[in-house]
Amino acid sequence: MTEPTPKPRLKHLTIKNYRNLYDVDLELQPLTVMIGKNGTGKSNFLNFFRMLKEAAEGNLRGYISVAGGFSINDDSVLSYWANPDDFFEWKLTFGGFKSDDSEIFYECQMTEKGQGYKLYLEAISRPPYGTHTDNFYYLNGTDGRLRILKAKQGASSTQDEYYDEVYDEQELLIHQIRSRALFPLLDEMRRELSDWVIFRGFGQGTLEYVRRPQSLEIYNPLRLEPSGKNLVSFLYTLQNEHPDHYERLLDVLQAAFPDFKQFTMPLVASGTPTLYWHTNQAQRFGLSAVSDGMLRFLGLAALLLTPDPPSLIAIDEPEIGLYFDVFPILGELMQDAAQRTQLIISTHSPALLNQMNLEQVLLMKQDDDGKTVIQPAATVDYIDRWLERYTLGNLWAMNKFDLG
Repeated sequence: MTEPTPKPRLKHLTIKNYRNLYDVDLELQPLTVMIGKNGTGKSNFLNFFRMLKEAAEGNLRGYISVAGGFSINDDSVLSYWANPDDFFEWKLTFGGFKSDDSEIFYECQMTEKGQGYKLYLEAISRPPYGTHTDNFYYLNGTDGRLRILKAKQGASSTQDEYYDEVYDEQELLIHQIRSRALFPLLDEMRRELSDWVIFRGFGQGTLEYVRRPQSLEIYNPLRLEPSGKNLVSFLYTLQNEHPDHYERLLDVLQAAFPDFKQFTMPLVASGTPTLYWHTNQAQRFGLSAVSDGMLRFLGLAALLLTPDPPSLIAIDEPEIGLYFDVFPILGELMQDAAQRTQLIISTHSPALLNQMNLEQVLLMKQDDDGKTVIQPAATVDYIDRWLERYTLGNLWAMNKFDLG
């Protein structure tokens, strides 16, 4: 198979005052798996990444509006336990950017303003180098004052300048400042975050959309839309431009569904491809006749086998609608994909949890106030001893993780 482009990886994050994620401080693995009861913060954790993706695309205002606004109330983005002068803030630590291969810190602070909010701080920095003793800032926007590195990476801090331009204080600066030549790291940060994929599987409404006729669309880079609207285009492009990945997908589907043989995608009117599912009994089905579970697994497999994937893929409850015997295959796909991209998975499935390593698992709980508490499963008392007799899925089903 062709090798994907090396991607930056999110190594560490802190989140403060985001819904029930009141105070989160985490190291992230290439594959991170979250387990916990309903209401413990798993969806909010994934939605935090959705917010960053939409904000990098210039839609932070829209996300905040749909998510309930920005004020101290039960439905707001801002944590219920926050004080009026508290920030909703985050700090992300990355490694592996092309523009600067050191650790890169991206931090923001948002605060209430009138009936809405404003971005009080947005900064991108790296550890000190050379004779510097403080972090070196590529970007520092604080309360309306913007300081930004004028030249490419490697220039000294004496070439920083203050800018007097007026920026939208409700959208990220990395979205508004566009110059790959002058500000390569800012541009790379924006492109990577906006390329993240937040995948909730093919739900019932999505499946109805998937089964409709789809026009042939070209995506560069090749991405499967979470809505499934380009599933046929994705598979058509995979077959014609990435045949090794396409053959791997067929192998996976044949392992999951022994009766499956192949796809055909003939072009019909106006060059529109039509997808047919073929069986070993020489039967042919259109997508309208393929089961929901088969289509859901197909979507997950296609996503995880993307030739040059985004730097981060988050998947919420991939087990929905799947028969238990495909979980070993799905787990293998996830472990393999984590060698090429970063995966964050939320699951309720003990069978899927059995395919994971102890170091990959995070336990999501609530404290007595309802705030999310996140604990690495590897720190649970006696966990090594328990794993001599039981699998991770068994321990979860027996409540040995003390999830309440």
